[in-house]
This record gives sequence, C-alpha cells and structure tokens, in this order.
Amino acid sequence: MEAVNEAYAPSQEDYDHAELILDAYEHATTVDRRGAVMLGEEMLDEASRKMALVVAGKGRAAGLGRTRTFDPGA
Repeated sequence: MEAVNEAYAPSQEDYDHAELILDAYEHATTVDRRGAVMLGEEMLDEASRKMALVVAGKGRAAGLGRTRTFDPGA
C-alpha cells in the first residue's frame, strides 16, 4: 500500500499549494465576499478550487501534512 501511495500521492509542494488555494478561495468568497481570488500573482477560480480539492484529497489520503499555512494579509 505504501508503494501505491508514493506512486499516486502529490509532491509535498503540490499538496501545500493545493491547501493554500483552498484556504485563499474560502477566505475570499466567505470573509471578503469577493468572486475574484488572488494567491500571490495567481488568479484562482472555481475550477482552480476543484482541482485543488483533488490534489489535497490525495495528499491527505497519503498522510501528507501541511508545511505552509495561508496568511490572508500576505
């Protein structure tokens, strides 16, 4: 099973980025009540959120933990 996780799990960097996308999208659409979402210089939309859900889900299933956190003021 560990070999399967390694083969299909996202990299730590991809996992962290997916989690940041989910956090940024959630914050922008609920707290700021904006439809346009920026994460650094990257514009995010609903499709970005859906792709991030898949990557984050695979990372969580593989036992990855976050190494970066979202800072809405950054």
